[in-house]
Amino acid sequence: MRGHKKLAGLMFLVLVIFLVGCSMNSKLMPSSNELAGGLGDYNSVENLYNNVIPGKTTVSDLTKMGLDPKTTFNVATLNYLDVENMFLTNSSKKFEDLPLEIQDCVKNKGLCFGLGYGPYKNLNTKGQGNLISRFAKCKRVDITTGWEIGFFLFRKGDIIIYKLPGRDIPKVYTFREDRRPLCFLQDVLDPVKFVPSPTLY
Repeated sequence: MRGHKKLAGLMFLVLVIFLVGCSMNSKLMPSSNELAGGLGDYNSVENLYNNVIPGKTTVSDLTKMGLDPKTTFNVATLNYLDVENMFLTNSSKKFEDLPLEIQDCVKNKGLCFGLGYGPYKNLNTKGQGNLISRFAKCKRVDITTGWEIGFFLFRKGDIIIYKLPGRDIPKVYTFREDRRPLCFLQDVLDPVKFVPSPTLY
């Protein structure tokens, strides 16, 4: 009798945990935020890019606009070889096919630089579905929303001579679902774990 009572009590406890987990899914589900800032929200970054006028905007103007490459977060500086390789992405493209501004920039070598801004992003990932199934590694559902944007500016000397939009996604929405028939037991029964790794000498 005692054995039956213990089993019944255990089943009742599992049922309570399952019901509590289901009722609190939204509160207990894990969430994460991926933020790469420096220039404000999506609209702010877009407006800054639109306000840069090739052939007119100077490096000093960039500083006034809040785009100073020395103080702005997440800005990469490219030399003339990086700039050339950025446009010559494969063997079918020739130097003569590049925009005239970029050709002239690369020919001036020491005066030619590229500025890669971002990508700036604000991505929020939230877990969905059943909490118990997630922790048991049976089923995992994640939804990611937010925005992402970046751009490139190219300068010869003190003048911005060319600009190029980078990754631009004003409305990010991704849905990811992972199912595992054996739940957490799949980790234990994974045959790969029982294959000895090669020994290095």
